[in-house]
Amino acid sequence: MNFEYFLIILGFFAFFGGLIDAAVGGGGLVQLPALLHALPQYSLATVFGTNKLAVLAGTLSSFFTYIKKIKIVWRLMLPTMISAFIFAFLGAMSVSFIPKELMRYIVFFF
Repeated sequence: MNFEYFLIILGFFAFFGGLIDAAVGGGGLVQLPALLHALPQYSLATVFGTNKLAVLAGTLSSFFTYIKKIKIVWRLMLPTMISAFIFAFLGAMSVSFIPKELMRYIVFFF
């Protein structure tokens, strides 16, 4: 299949993943299988990073919308952000140790 076809299909999955993510969270569970199918030649870490980059755009948009409407208690937020960064890094690093074929089944199961 050609490149344009995959872009349209991935755009479709990204839209519905973002819609689900905005409503209840977990939109990556829609986008990730589509990316694994569309990009089989890339490593899991690259596919997961691509997914996270797409999710980052939606998260930043939500953050800037909420920061205008609510007061954030930064004393609580900063330790949370630091621990989230540390454990996100460890989780991303651990993906590189899991065999790609096993991870495909895990992602499709979830």
